[in-house]
Amino acid sequence: MGRKSREKRERKARETEFRRAYVEAPPVKYPVRPRPSSGSTGSERALAKLARETFLSLWSYPNVVRDEPQANGKGIIGKEIADLLVVFEDDVVLFSDKDCVFPSTGNLDVDWSRWYRNAIDKSAKQLWGAERHIRARPERIFIDPKCEIRLPIPLPDAARMRVHRVVVAHGAAQRCREALGGSGSLMIVPGIVGDDHQLPREKGGQPFAAGRVSASKPYVHILDDTSLDLLLKNLDTVWDFVGYLRKKEAFVASGRLGMAAGEEALLGWYVGKINEHDEHDFVVPAEAGDRPLALSESRWHDFLKSGERRRKLKADAVGYFWDELIELFTRHYMAGTSHHLTEVESAHYDFERVLRFFARENRTRRRLLADAIRDMHRTTPPDQRRLRIVPPMRAGDPYWVLLLFPFPENLKCRSQSGLRALSEREAGFPQLLPSCCEAEVARCLGHRRIRNGERSRRARLRGRRIS
Repeated sequence: MGRKSREKRERKARETEFRRAYVEAPPVKYPVRPRPSSGSTGSERALAKLARETFLSLWSYPNVVRDEPQANGKGIIGKEIADLLVVFEDDVVLFSDKDCVFPSTGNLDVDWSRWYRNAIDKSAKQLWGAERHIRARPERIFIDPKCEIRLPIPLPDAARMRVHRVVVAHGAAQRCREALGGSGSLMIVPGIVGDDHQLPREKGGQPFAAGRVSASKPYVHILDDTSLDLLLKNLDTVWDFVGYLRKKEAFVASGRLGMAAGEEALLGWYVGKINEHDEHDFVVPAEAGDRPLALSESRWHDFLKSGERRRKLKADAVGYFWDELIELFTRHYMAGTSHHLTEVESAHYDFERVLRFFARENRTRRRLLADAIRDMHRTTPPDQRRLRIVPPMRAGDPYWVLLLFPFPENLKCRSQSGLRALSEREAGFPQLLPSCCEAEVARCLGHRRIRNGERSRRARLRGRRIS
């Protein structure tokens, strides 16, 4: 009787352990981060929505604040430093969004000067101040007005930090269309610097043209109602958008840009040129000589009507599955329903570092990866496994190991450690990941192991797809 009771208790204990490891969801031990602000005005909410679609929610934070003591000495208040903060690896993008009514005094020079001062000049000063703060006090940035929730992801070290400042100035598009025609996007003229923006036309001023806000302070990108939507919908990954800002700033600093009819003129030139690294860039043809370029909107409009554009949109559609994967993982982590990343509890920073590999891929690369997953799912029988390795396109990028294998429909495994154990004990794949991947990974890296003591020899595989 005693032996049977002991065996029964042990059997129940094993069943309980099995359910905890393989079936039941693990208890939530990691910190669950609340959602940041979604913007306080209509234009800020629109900016936050576009940012989530382009930069994704883990790396974009609207209405970030710094802590500031109250005047009466009773506690602290949050003072906004930027309408949107984007942090990804060593790049930090600061947005200031201003929706200012364009004056209508009957004098265009006065109207433009007042609007520029309120919508662009003040915003640029806010961004320079925000940059000073995040470089000097990165630990004092919060995503809530009460300064209770610190920025959930780490800022890069000040020595490595690349800051991009973006002013989004609303309110001038209609008057710009009436005066100049076109889309209403502000002209870009780098030769206009600082207070020259506010000169009347008889002294060389040029309404609806923006250049460098300051000759001595860091460069500020100036977007408007039209160009904000244009860039974030056509450069809709953090890698593509930041790459454009970085190359645009270098192009302006080089002195090779005389003027552009609008941001779409710059974008049309950018998407139509490829540099020596096989990347889009502001490449100046040799026949242009030393003359600064004057770019019109026609190149972008021609691209919009081209078959190349239609083919690109059709091909890119599958790539948004990759974005959805990133957001799915992020949403479950924030809600506390995520699987564990490792066998020990992972900190928020570890989680962000893992997903950063996913988000580093540009739109073309996401299309390739998503299409590989879709093809594997469509062509693999439900009772067979499938392995595919996608090599990197840039130095330092990861190899992607895509693994598809049968899973018992009658068992719901919630823990990652349980998944590995289940694959060994229940699914009939002993040491699943090493046994499935070792030979293929070795070949993809250019190595082949030779048995019976023979010397290893290299065998690079170019263009082979391992399936």
